[in-house]
Order: sequence, then structure tokens, then C-alpha cells
Amino acid sequence: MTLAQPVRLAEGQVAASGAVLARAFANDPFFTYVLSDPVERERLMPPLMEAWTRYGLLFGEVYVTAGPVEASAIWLAPGARTEERREQAGLTRSSVRSA
Repeated sequence: MTLAQPVRLAEGQVAASGAVLARAFANDPFFTYVLSDPVERERLMPPLMEAWTRYGLLFGEVYVTAGPVEASAIWLAPGARTEERREQAGLTRSSVRSA
């Protein structure tokens, strides 16, 4: 079995990374509780995860599989999350809800 090699996320891969993370967390107990309507969850998860990917790109590190994005990991240092940074990344309640 050949393992995919992780590479740093490129700016043009933010949407693909968000889509991969949305699928990965779609049935996570937290998200099924918070977004209990499956149709609404399917609509909101991609922009939410895309915003988190952008946050990671701006204020941390994001790694994806080389070639097509099949996996994604966001790394944030302790204390990296602030309200100001959330707004810069587009990670606000209103931006995700209006998606």
C-alpha cells in the first residue's frame, strides 16, 4: 500500500479542502447535534469547513494529500484562535449561516 504524501495547502485548494473536511465531519456527533437537519448540515458544512481551512491557511498550517485533495489537516498553535482572526478568515456566524 502506498501512502499519500502530505503537502502544504495551496491557495487554490481551499475549497477542495473544505469539501473533504465537510464530508469527513458530516456524521460527527457534534455536528449532527448542532446541525440536526441533514439537508441544512449538507448545505452549511462546506462553507464552514472552507472558512476553517482559510483560517488555518492564514494563521496556522494546512496539509493536504499531494495531487487531488483526498485528506486535509489543519494545525493551529495554542492561542491562535481570536475573534479578530475569525472575522479575517470569514469564520463568523453570519457568514456561514448565509451560505
